[in-house]
Amino acid sequence: MGLRRWDSLLESALGDSRALLLAVVGAVVVCLTGMHPHLHPALRPNWHTRMQVLQVAQQALGMAEARAALVATAPYTKEAVRRLLASSMAAAPAMHAALQHVNHPVGMLMAPPAALPKRGQEAAMANFVAAGVAMLNGERYEDAVKGAFRARENAAGGAWDPSWLGKGTASVRFAYHTHTPFLSFPYHTFFTPSDGTTPWNNFGKWLVPTCCTYASTILYAFSRFSSSAIA
Repeated sequence: MGLRRWDSLLESALGDSRALLLAVVGAVVVCLTGMHPHLHPALRPNWHTRMQVLQVAQQALGMAEARAALVATAPYTKEAVRRLLASSMAAAPAMHAALQHVNHPVGMLMAPPAALPKRGQEAAMANFVAAGVAMLNGERYEDAVKGAFRARENAAGGAWDPSWLGKGTASVRFAYHTHTPFLSFPYHTFFTPSDGTTPWNNFGKWLVPTCCTYASTILYAFSRFSSSAIA
């Protein structure tokens, strides 16, 4: 997906879903603090610095400012979403292996400890850490991130290349057209407590499918959004 299309998708998606906005903000904060496995431990700041970055980043990306800041740094926000998607897929190794088998782009996202991160991804994560440290020195989020990613060299030993992921051959629609009914099906049942009481049974009939509907809606929106991040 071209950067212009990604920019417009990001802006509209973050405006339409507060849950998605919270998820992306969380992904960016994790990258700024280096609190993920896609970065060599030697490239992470010390714990005291991480906690300082965490506090500054959470304030800088409050709900009023977050959408504009993330859209203004859209190419780099994409890297944070890729990292989040890679970590999510690491928790579902069978699904990840299936996507690799059909050459789906999501299958290209590797995560420790199963595999080392791609060099381009580690370079992007090193840039986010540098941006987090720059924010401690008073730089705005937007300026800090742009400055870190535009640097020729970074702590990972090379410049960030936006085309590091490459492209797969399978349609990105595969992932999000199949997961929603699959996830919701197990919840289409009666909730029967141990004592078999009717009121709780009726409550469960409403509660469980309702919670599943909300969860499936959020997952559906995020899977469409995140699949675009690897295109």
